[in-house]
Amino acid sequence: MVKRTFVGRLAVWIAIAFSMAITTTRAATISDIMTVYDPAGNIFAQAIAYEGQELPIVTLPQVPIDLNQFGNPTQLVLPGTTPGTFVASDIFGVANLGPGNYVLAFTSLEDNAPAGPPPPIGIVLVEIPGVPVSATMYLSLDLQAQGYTATFVSGLDVATPLPATLPLFATGLGMMGLLGWRRKRKRAEAAA
Repeated sequence: MVKRTFVGRLAVWIAIAFSMAITTTRAATISDIMTVYDPAGNIFAQAIAYEGQELPIVTLPQVPIDLNQFGNPTQLVLPGTTPGTFVASDIFGVANLGPGNYVLAFTSLEDNAPAGPPPPIGIVLVEIPGVPVSATMYLSLDLQAQGYTATFVSGLDVATPLPATLPLFATGLGMMGLLGWRRKRKRAEAAA
């Protein structure tokens, strides 16, 4: 009995050591990020959209906004756009989510969105993947006066690493289940 317990514990420790050596990454990659920084450069608020999991609209409701900027969105268009037409990639600015509910928000459009004439309102910029675009103008005037800034970054496609503890935890659970099953089977055989 002592020998089996020792062997079982040894197997668990070997499995733990093996799982620590395995590195994996999440399947999801970061597509777009909107970040608001305080005057010291620390992150005050942040919203992230993952590639293939983009929501219709991603918001930062805790950030005070300049309501005068509603109706003046920034639209990022794909490179190589011909004058007079554009293919929208991302749009950010002040969004209206309902009566009196205005928030700082962005939306990621499909890269194959149909081309069309430039919109009559807003700012149109060419998207450069991974390069921050200023979104400070959408912050409240009080935040701007205090030195808060905001940026929007599109087209990151950066893999997000999976925390090393998750494979370790999964391996440990699997080994515990295997050992429990084995112990139960041995008891059933001994009783028969």
